[in-house]
Amino acid sequence: MSDTQEPDSLEYLLAFERAVQADPLPDVGGWVERWPDPKSRCDVASSLLLCAVEHLGFDIAWLKTQQGDPRFPSTVWASGELLRMVYRDQVDSRGRPRWGDYESFGVPADQLGLRADKDRYSLGQVVAGRYQLTRRLGGGGVGVVYEACDTAESRNVAVKVPLEVEDDERFSEAIRKEAAVLASLSHPGVPRFVDLLEAERGPVLVTELVTGDSLEDRGRLSFEEALPLVIQVAEVLDDLHQAGYVHGDVKPDNILVDGSEKATLIDFNVSRIDNPTTATEGFPGGTLPFMSPEAVVGVAADVDLRQDVYALGSLLYQLVVGEPLMRPKGREEAVVMSVLLGGSHEPKFADDIPESVRRLCQAAISRHPLSRFETASDFAATCSQVLSNPTAEHDIPPARTELHSWRLGVALGTLAVRQRRITTTLGESDDLAVLQDLLPNIIGVTTAMDEVVPLAERLCVPVTEWEGADECRTLFYRQRRLQTDDLLRLKALAPEAEQWTRDTLKTVETGLTDSLPQGAALYFAALQSRFVPYASSAAERWPGVAIPVGFPEKVTGAFLLACASPGEATDWGRSLQQLDYAVVRWLRWGVVPC
Repeated sequence: MSDTQEPDSLEYLLAFERAVQADPLPDVGGWVERWPDPKSRCDVASSLLLCAVEHLGFDIAWLKTQQGDPRFPSTVWASGELLRMVYRDQVDSRGRPRWGDYESFGVPADQLGLRADKDRYSLGQVVAGRYQLTRRLGGGGVGVVYEACDTAESRNVAVKVPLEVEDDERFSEAIRKEAAVLASLSHPGVPRFVDLLEAERGPVLVTELVTGDSLEDRGRLSFEEALPLVIQVAEVLDDLHQAGYVHGDVKPDNILVDGSEKATLIDFNVSRIDNPTTATEGFPGGTLPFMSPEAVVGVAADVDLRQDVYALGSLLYQLVVGEPLMRPKGREEAVVMSVLLGGSHEPKFADDIPESVRRLCQAAISRHPLSRFETASDFAATCSQVLSNPTAEHDIPPARTELHSWRLGVALGTLAVRQRRITTTLGESDDLAVLQDLLPNIIGVTTAMDEVVPLAERLCVPVTEWEGADECRTLFYRQRRLQTDDLLRLKALAPEAEQWTRDTLKTVETGLTDSLPQGAALYFAALQSRFVPYASSAAERWPGVAIPVGFPEKVTGAFLLACASPGEATDWGRSLQQLDYAVVRWLRWGVVPC
């Protein structure tokens, strides 16, 4: 470079990057010293150091050795900007930076400000007066998790805090809900709840520190390696479902495995614990490749424990195949892919995967919830059978007629409640924006219809499909490109759907009452249970509706207690989940909750 030529820092950095690829690492101080422009030497030095430390796998100890090199301008270290850049890049590369590495540079945590994008706290800070954040373990769509030192009790714990964004109260509320879930569980495959604190900057969830690597980092496993891990996760989920919750975000990233191959399920902030009277409208949280079709096209109220069964199948598929079942770029693409996966498109298995494992995956990831395993414990049991004898055929145990009756009542009750909500909203407003907001509920109606028709057929009750369902689905797939005429058409379709619901309720009632008296009793009990959160009269009637079924006391005891004293604080979402789980287990295996 001549004395008159303008120095090109980008070209210089690219030349350094090429040199870094060689071995050994070039003398960074020498490259800084040779840079001809004193005014930009600090920026160039920072860029070269950042490049070198990234190449070394974020070896912060090496970076510390460079601090005393006089060839680097002192301003490189004084502002702390270089360390902040290193920290952000380390986080972006899925690293887990430790405060102890950065602390050696002698800059206080509050002054250094080591934060990734949307982080609420800096690494090294003390939160809630006692928890020093010593390592950033990871972040998600709701919050950030740190390893922390509990200065009051000299122990290491995990601390989760919400992200810092505008209008972030929903993230704070998600942390509080996650705390409620964890506090109600005592399974060894779940982090033990320690505390929930309300600090000045929001809630702080403290749990047991779980060590291990995520399954995402394991890559492809043999089915002999994968099945024991999936069985452990399924057993955790069964405990969760028995408590009335759905995890909603089962994926390799949320499963930690320690050196003894013990699996721990983490990140419960998506778990369904919402009251159905107030929180059924939003898109269910989760990760698209592991979301069931009814979750992708529906709303939160459409998701039950079979979403987690679907995720277990997707998890097993990724572990034994080495790649996700699908890679949608967004929800709209996921909708299309989910439909295709249930039709002509088949998952691709390697030749070395036994047929029994393939059938296990395919049953769990069926587009239709009725074709999946009823519970996570059913899935775990079949996984164990496959593991012990992979060459044998292992079918999903067929559901009894009584279970179909209960499922039909749940599906039609959910459909009727959703339909009533749509009709009420449409009657109160002609605003097309309101109608567009209702679109997820309308597609939720068609999702429930998808379950009603085959269930009724299995009970020998002929029910015709609603002709407008396909049109609703098509409009839903095009929701980002809808025109005014499309929205008006949706408004016209809503009364048709309501009439179909009325007709179907009458048809099912007549058909079951005449041919399956016991099935009819189960159907009415399930149907009426869906109305309980919305009307005190339904809560008063439900015990009488349930008596003809002959439920064991422990199957319906908790729900009966809620019906006897309903109130604003009643968690109906959880109560209904617990009721469904208990009834399914009782009807399928004769199991009564302890």
